[in-house]
Amino acid sequence: MMAMLLAIWGLCFGEVLEVFPGANRVWVELENRRSQPVLGIVADVRDAPGWLRLRSGRVDVPARGVAKLPLSIEVFSAEDGREGRLTLALKDIEGESWDVEVMLRVVLPKRSELLSNFPDPFNPSTRIPYVLAGRVRARLEVFNSSGQKVKTLVDDVRGPGRYVVVWDGRDEDGREVAGGVYLFRLSAGDFCDVEKGLLLK
Repeated sequence: MMAMLLAIWGLCFGEVLEVFPGANRVWVELENRRSQPVLGIVADVRDAPGWLRLRSGRVDVPARGVAKLPLSIEVFSAEDGREGRLTLALKDIEGESWDVEVMLRVVLPKRSELLSNFPDPFNPSTRIPYVLAGRVRARLEVFNSSGQKVKTLVDDVRGPGRYVVVWDGRDEDGREVAGGVYLFRLSAGDFCDVEKGLLLK
C-alpha cells in the first residue's frame, strides 16, 4: 500500500500550516512502499474554508520511492490568525484514494520581500514571487543588465500577502527581448530590493 507521509513545507500532518494572504505554493511528500509505481496522483478538495482556493499539480511516485505533489493555495482572507480545516482526497489514475487533513492558519507577513524567480534560467517566461507586509503601493519592474527599464509588471496599491507575477520575456511594446541577465526590482513604501534572472535564447 502507499503511505502518505508527510510533509507540507516540512510540517508533519497534525501540525498547523501557516499561509499568507494571496498565493502560496506547498508540496505534499508522498512515499510509495509498493513494488510498482503509483501514477497520476492529484489532489481533490473534499472540504475547505470558503476563504481559499486550491489547484493541484500531478505527480507519479516511483516504486519504493518518494515524490512531491505541488499544490497552489490562494488565500482570500487577510484576517491574522484565522484558522480552517482543509481535507484533501489524493487520487491516482486507477481511482484509488487517500484522505489527508491539514489545519491552516492565516498569518500576515512581518516584512516585505522580493523572492527568487522560478524557473531560473527560463525561456520564455518566469514567475516572480514577492511579499508585502502592509497595504502599500507596489512597483515591480524589469531592467536589462545595462540598467534600462524593459517593462513594468506591477504598479498599484496592494494589501499584505504573497503575490506572484509572470514575466513573459517581452518589453512594454510586446516585443521579445534578447537572452541575458535581467534585474527585477520591487519598490514598496520604504522597501526596495533587486533579484536577478537569466533568460536563455
